[in-house]
Amino acid sequence: MDGSFPFDIAYSATGLASPYVPNSASPNCSTVPPPGAYCQALTAQSNRFYVMQFDPKRNYVMQWNMNVQRQLTPGTTLMLGYVGARGRHMRFQADDVNMVYPNPGTLVWPTPGTGTIFNSFMGRTQMALFDGIYQYDGLQAQVKKAMSHGLQVEGSYTWSKNIDTGGGSVASDPFRNSISTLLWFCKPCRRSLSDQDQRHNLTMNYVWDIPTPTSFGTLPKAILGNWEAGGILSIQAGTPFTVLVAGDPLGESNTDPYQYPNLTNKPGCDKPVHPQNANGYLKLECFAYPTGTQLGSSGRNGVIGPGLIDMDFSLFKNIPIPKISEGFKAQFRTEMFNVFNRPNFTAPNDNRVIFDTSGNYTGSAGVFTLTNTTSRQIQFALKLIW
Repeated sequence: MDGSFPFDIAYSATGLASPYVPNSASPNCSTVPPPGAYCQALTAQSNRFYVMQFDPKRNYVMQWNMNVQRQLTPGTTLMLGYVGARGRHMRFQADDVNMVYPNPGTLVWPTPGTGTIFNSFMGRTQMALFDGIYQYDGLQAQVKKAMSHGLQVEGSYTWSKNIDTGGGSVASDPFRNSISTLLWFCKPCRRSLSDQDQRHNLTMNYVWDIPTPTSFGTLPKAILGNWEAGGILSIQAGTPFTVLVAGDPLGESNTDPYQYPNLTNKPGCDKPVHPQNANGYLKLECFAYPTGTQLGSSGRNGVIGPGLIDMDFSLFKNIPIPKISEGFKAQFRTEMFNVFNRPNFTAPNDNRVIFDTSGNYTGSAGVFTLTNTTSRQIQFALKLIW
């Protein structure tokens, strides 16, 4: 490697490969060697290697959009739009490709323990290719009512679908639901909903200057006048995640093995989840431990995680103080987050391994561990505006 290498080694991860990272077990490798020097490791298997595709095709991204706006009333507009994007020759990275490979032309591995690792003189080997694709299609709609008669309302909705052959580039697993060593040699096995796919996204907000009746006297007007309410409602579909099997049942014999369970065709398994069940989101009867050494049928990102419903509410009292200045006022604010106190769970990525190495269900299969929002919270504040 010299200064003409086209990638920054710190970001391409080649800086973590032998011989550029010293092996602490070797007495001559306690420090990073100077330029041009090499570090003699104890064994080849104790070092990491990095393989990058040379002379890749030009990466490119295409984006387009179209929208139509219509004025429904003097203060209300409607917008409908389509957004699309395509990426070709995207960078794809896998964490360890030095493994036992399936029998030629199949996705069936040799019996565990009988296969031969690709290169027994190499250790953990990362790979970067430029064969990735992604595609995004989204329908967008927006209704907006400008402030009139003390009320302003806006609503936006997006229906979208995002597909790719792996979300990893510089990092092979940039998201909590990513798989770090997807099968680089089987693009159809990698192609699925992207890690950040979110099918539905609805957001609505409003601001209402609560009118004060003209019949109010001085005291009622001081107490009940100049109130303002607002709110934001968010409704989102969940993101996908991958169900896995513990251990190395395929016999890949690398440092990052994985296997999918098989899907069953039992009634109700078209959607293999129990919505909002914190102690068991997955319908375990919809998955079967894979027999033999063929890649499981449930695949990458085959299950959609729980959605989100969140309502935030605010109530403000505006208190003009003309004795200081015409525009000076105090504002007493009451803000409530997650008003309905709804538990909005993230996908159970920490418990996506549902079978142990013996083929039994794990005790924590499909159990939620994290939430997307806090519990109901109420805060008060005083704001001065001038």
